[in-house]
Amino acid sequence: MRGRTYVEPGARKRIKPSRIPDDAYEQMRRGAIGICSDVLLVYPERGTVLLSRRKAKPAKGEWWLIGGRRLPGESSVRGAVRCLERETGVRVAARRLVWLAQNDYLWKNREQHPQNIGCHDIADAFALRVNEKEIERMRRGLDAEEYETDKGSCLVHFDKAKLVAAGVHPAMVDLYRIVRKKFK
Repeated sequence: MRGRTYVEPGARKRIKPSRIPDDAYEQMRRGAIGICSDVLLVYPERGTVLLSRRKAKPAKGEWWLIGGRRLPGESSVRGAVRCLERETGVRVAARRLVWLAQNDYLWKNREQHPQNIGCHDIADAFALRVNEKEIERMRRGLDAEEYETDKGSCLVHFDKAKLVAAGVHPAMVDLYRIVRKKFK
């Protein structure tokens, strides 16, 4: 069961996201865990999930889901909606997202310098049932800084056999298993 967001009256007015300078961000990442929201695109009619090959660290070269870091004051579901829109250009209603799991990821590299300090992230993963029209819009809008955008690497359908054959990250196989139970 997923937890709730509890907001003290007046808190949202005081919490303002801002860009952290690179040197301060490095120190923060050494002493804190990143909090993320991810979206796994699901196409139940074919029994598949859609993944794209990562271009940026962490998980560079891996078949991965859409997502990213949450902003201060943002719930996990709102973070997922924002990240999905930022990375695909498609905005969806929060009510369409189905919570799947919360995963911990420990990465040896990260995109920001210095890249070799590693990082620890916790990510809430959500599923989003998509149709062909949405998939095509998302493919056209996929963030070329984060993901490979050629046809063979951009929002590719994976069933369990293809996930295993491609040697995808174990987290993607686990999320696929959860999705298959929720979208019978």
